[in-house]
Amino acid sequence: MIRKIVFSAVVLVAIGFLVYWQQGGQNEAAKTGEVHFAPTHQKVVDEMLAMARVGPEDVIYDLGCGDGRIVITAAQRWGTRGVGIDIDPRLVRLSQRNAVRAKVENLVSFYEADLFATDLSEATVAALYLLPELNLRLRPKLLREMRPGSRVVSHSWDMGDWTADEARLSTPYWNEWVPGDEPKRSPLFMWVIPANVSGVWRWSEGKDGGIKELRISQRFQKGQGVISAPTGEMPVLVEITGNRLRVTTQEKNAAKTRKTLYEGTAEGDVIEGTAMVNNGAIEEGFPWRASRTPHTRMDLENKTPSQRKEK
Repeated sequence: MIRKIVFSAVVLVAIGFLVYWQQGGQNEAAKTGEVHFAPTHQKVVDEMLAMARVGPEDVIYDLGCGDGRIVITAAQRWGTRGVGIDIDPRLVRLSQRNAVRAKVENLVSFYEADLFATDLSEATVAALYLLPELNLRLRPKLLREMRPGSRVVSHSWDMGDWTADEARLSTPYWNEWVPGDEPKRSPLFMWVIPANVSGVWRWSEGKDGGIKELRISQRFQKGQGVISAPTGEMPVLVEITGNRLRVTTQEKNAAKTRKTLYEGTAEGDVIEGTAMVNNGAIEEGFPWRASRTPHTRMDLENKTPSQRKEK
């Protein structure tokens, strides 16, 4: 009886390893210095790419690419160019072989490199399946190097107090490397890189060319503002989405309320767009162009002066 049990256990282990190493070794696990490689289930890959709204105009970087399936899937389905970075040379070679099998080697590249030393300025999408402490270490680099409007999508782990723009659980799936395990659902997170619009902005407005001043404090994609006008100071609603900014003001004068919506695109120290004024009876629009006072911009994480301009 004991021999039968032992034999059955050996058979189950053997079957597990056969499943684990199937598909040309795509599920091999290897220690990569700071993290152990565990392949992301294909269902989760599909949902991560959909969440990040990947398209043919994007360039996706997979930081800790493992077997390369994320950038390979993006290339196969959307014709997206991709770059995979991994510190383990075996996984880089595996990714390259998988790209050849998938016939997308002309769209994707894989490099043995330290993800913290990799230039991310070309990436419009970054995919992560790292440990929480690595996400936090990587966070300032993502904010610093990726262009506003770019997306970051993460499997399982968030970014601490940088609130995700979208967060949900994946549809149920079975772990490929644990045959017979219970189905699970992975947390998925997506962030849009915000433009840094912190600081003091000024512009002229009205027939008399009166100067208005807007002071914005910003923490990641969340902003607060105070506007100074001839009628005094007032708090304003600030909304930041990528490099798009919306500022809503309400000025009360006697029995009337004058609402102004400023909308524009931030590029470095300039915001250009339109302003729409509504005083309850008349609505009119005019061009809006604001300039940031030098040296007033703050860091999005630490709120310290930052001189870097948006790319």
